[in-house]
Amino acid sequence: MKGCIDEIERERKYLLDAREYFALKKAFAEKSEVILQKNYYYDTKDFEFGKRGITCRIREKCGKFVATVKTHSGRGDGISYEHSCAVRDEYDGSFFDARTSLWGVLVTERIILFADRFVEVALDRNSYLGTVDYELEIEAAPEGEVWAEKLAGEIYAFLCGDSDGERRNCGMSHVNNVSKSERFFGRLKMLMLMNGC
Repeated sequence: MKGCIDEIERERKYLLDAREYFALKKAFAEKSEVILQKNYYYDTKDFEFGKRGITCRIREKCGKFVATVKTHSGRGDGISYEHSCAVRDEYDGSFFDARTSLWGVLVTERIILFADRFVEVALDRNSYLGTVDYELEIEAAPEGEVWAEKLAGEIYAFLCGDSDGERRNCGMSHVNNVSKSERFFGRLKMLMLMNGC
């Protein structure tokens, strides 16, 4: 397909609670632009791709649509391999296997807290299937790994430290590399079970 790219993505995800999200937003991004993106998730009727650690999605961002097949490393290290191509719209199934179906959409309100050539730090509010979650996502090229660790440490200190230097439990206490698609499909399966599907 024309206009396709292959890349390796390295990211750390930290699930946050609402208090942590709004504290970061107020401190670092109150006047920042919110970027709206929609992920339309596809899989087979028996979730064959998800079982193999593969995400099939079409992302809508700034009026453009990009289809991606993302293969997660399976090691919990936040590394995935992506093959992406521009498509017409969220229903353009030409990129995926004919057995796939659209299962739903996850809407992200993204605020970029920091970006340079090697590191991007984003604050996300995700809405899907009647729920909302918050995350801090740090994506780094190999050259930016040390800088990404330093930024994560500074954000952790801001969120989790208190006035007497003691740490309290917070969402940044550990990396949670559970992807948006895994959270989406986990919720979908839970709702299907609750409804007897």
